[in-house]
Amino acid sequence: MSKVLINIDSLIKDLVSGDKIDINQLLSNLQSIRGGMGFVESQLKDIQLLFTSSKQRRRNIKVIEVLEKVVKIYERFLKKESIEFVIKSSGSPLIAKTTDAVLLQLFLNLFDNSVYWLQQVNKSEKKIEVSLNGKAGQLFFSDNGPGIDKDDVPYIFEPFYSGKGEDGRGLGLYIARQLLERNEYSIELAELKSERILSGANFIINFFKDSD
Repeated sequence: MSKVLINIDSLIKDLVSGDKIDINQLLSNLQSIRGGMGFVESQLKDIQLLFTSSKQRRRNIKVIEVLEKVVKIYERFLKKESIEFVIKSSGSPLIAKTTDAVLLQLFLNLFDNSVYWLQQVNKSEKKIEVSLNGKAGQLFFSDNGPGIDKDDVPYIFEPFYSGKGEDGRGLGLYIARQLLERNEYSIELAELKSERILSGANFIINFFKDSD
């Protein structure tokens, strides 16, 4: 919801700036915001249940479908910040037996972190790339931001630890990992060169189980 509000605030600033408004672009932006708000609203019930119940009904979900919905929420903001977003997929569709809310929490956090850190760097090309491998049951999420400080690496999944200072609560990655582990999945920092896609932060999400 915070990103939707940011988009609305940005749109208001555009409207009151006095510059000529492109009506078609305005309508497109409003539709994007409305779509984002509708999606967030439809997920609120699941989000409210995240911390009160571990017995939500799980189903087989195409991970890319939830990912694309989250991208829609961030679409205008990514465009404004000139951040390129790329999805690559190989093999069969990546399927996770979980809830939409778990994937939503995961992707919202990863996007929030990447966008925040990409805003901190001065570079002409900013990029977020997600690679899905259905056969391996893995998803790689990467950006070309400043990356994670080596001193922070041992603690990034700990509660209340954040490299953002006052701008961070230090709960996002902790919650994402806890929810994934509840489903017998995992999220790890990609540290091997062969696992890293871009030069910044790189994460591996495993949607397979040892018994699979």
